[in-house]
This record gives sequence, C-alpha cells and structure tokens, in this order.
Amino acid sequence: MALTITEIHRSVFGNKRILTADIDCDSSYPTAGESLTPTDVGMIGFDIVLLTPQSLSNTTDEDAAGDLGFSPTFDYTNNKLIMTYSDLNGAADGPSIQVADTTDLTGVRVRALIVGF
Repeated sequence: MALTITEIHRSVFGNKRILTADIDCDSSYPTAGESLTPTDVGMIGFDIVLLTPQSLSNTTDEDAAGDLGFSPTFDYTNNKLIMTYSDLNGAADGPSIQVADTTDLTGVRVRALIVGF
C-alpha cells in the first residue's frame, strides 16, 4: 500500500515551494520505509523535509495503537519515510529501531513541512 498525503497549505517563497501536509501511514509498513518522492507532492526535488508525529490528533484514545511512540525520519538518499520506535532497554539494538516489515501503522499520522522546487 502507500502513504496518504493530505495537503494543508501550499505556498511559494522566492524560488522555493513550500508544502504543509498530513501523511497517514497504512496497514503494511515496508522494510526500508515508505516511498515519499517529490512527484508525490507536486515538486521536482526536496531541499528539506521536516516531520513530526501527529498521531494523538488522529485518534480518540491516547492509548490507541497509533499513539505508541512511533517517530518519523526522512531518508533523503532514497526518498523514504522511515518509522522508528524507542527501545527502552536499548542494550541489544540501540535506543531507536526501525519498525518491522508489514507492521500495521493504521492511525499513525505525521505532519510534514516540505521545502523544495
């Protein structure tokens, strides 16, 4: 499946395009992240992609599966949205690890501020 991108606001600043959008994850997270390319948001290239989790605004229950602490990161080399979670013991695999393949992230929402061209 793919990400669902909902545009909130689009603008131009000088020679840069700016987009604010909500990105909803789906029911089967792929290994190495979800594809998020400039063409997905009507751009040619990215200068910066700022991401922040917004799941609490997307659910009615603060303990829902979508609110369990997933954190977004953008991989500029591969144009991928990577979701991680905190590993509280951190002994074996570090403090933050990528979500496993085919994990259901339904209800997980990310707010994005994208600057590009």
